[in-house]
Amino acid sequence: MSSKVKSKFIKSIQSKKLHVFGLFFLCAFLFLALTKLSKTYTEDITVAIVFRNVPQNKVIITDSFPKINATVSAYGFSLFFYQFKTHTIAVDISKDVFRQQNNYVWVTNKYKHKINDQLDQFTEIVLIEPDTIYFPFETLSTKKVPIVLNENVVFKSGYNILNGFEVKPDSVKVIGSEEEVSKIKSVETSPLSLKDVSTDIDVMLSLKKPSPKLKYSISETRINAKVEKFTEGTIEIPVTIVNKPLDVEVNYFPKVITLSYNVSLDNYKNVKPLDFKVECDYSEIEQSNKTYFTPKLVKSSPLVKNVKLKQNKVEFILMQ
Repeated sequence: MSSKVKSKFIKSIQSKKLHVFGLFFLCAFLFLALTKLSKTYTEDITVAIVFRNVPQNKVIITDSFPKINATVSAYGFSLFFYQFKTHTIAVDISKDVFRQQNNYVWVTNKYKHKINDQLDQFTEIVLIEPDTIYFPFETLSTKKVPIVLNENVVFKSGYNILNGFEVKPDSVKVIGSEEEVSKIKSVETSPLSLKDVSTDIDVMLSLKKPSPKLKYSISETRINAKVEKFTEGTIEIPVTIVNKPLDVEVNYFPKVITLSYNVSLDNYKNVKPLDFKVECDYSEIEQSNKTYFTPKLVKSSPLVKNVKLKQNKVEFILMQ
């Protein structure tokens, strides 16, 4: 029993020695770190530039976010925490720069105080590089272009829209460099994809940008459409011969042509024969020596869609 007690006692002494050694090692490390961090060092920090009050008709041309390097003298404590902080400086285009041809020119050393405001009182700015920065700019061009709906709408059987899709607003002002704006003829909406539609459509769609350098006066537009229940209707319309010489008599057949169309149930009884007009052009046969006329629908009712002629030929005989 005495040997076991002795062994436990020795292990206890060794464990305490290790703990004491570890404590002294930690204290030595902290003392060394505090000594290092309390000394003064010279290091470079990066300061990102952000622009303020850029005129609406100007755009600054930069391939990446502009930056400056500031060489600072500071205690190690300060430099350590600076590594975890993002430094920025705002350049006010209305008062911090001057123009030189197509460049805004910014003299960096004049604005040390703006960087100093973000540093502690024990930090001194030694040098800022570069001492002068040129920001090239372009004068923006503006053009109003139509908005084009990108739609893939499939209606439920028997349903459709009569007057098409309403786009509000139907145009947008495109703002950008003259080169970029000149390429834009229209602006497309984001896709509108719907299936089995049987109710009215009312959605907001964003506008596509072909280039991130362009700006729009609006970012989205509203799409409306009144969806109605449709049925098929037919109607007989007399055929009219036009451009016939006064001294020519023509006998033709048929004298009337049946039209088919789609119409909403609400407007089914409002469709009248006077809403349509079918013509055959006499000059067509004079120029081509055809033995028949090709009837054409030259007037249609605003209440119908998908109008089709049941007959595509009108036979004729020239009377002597």
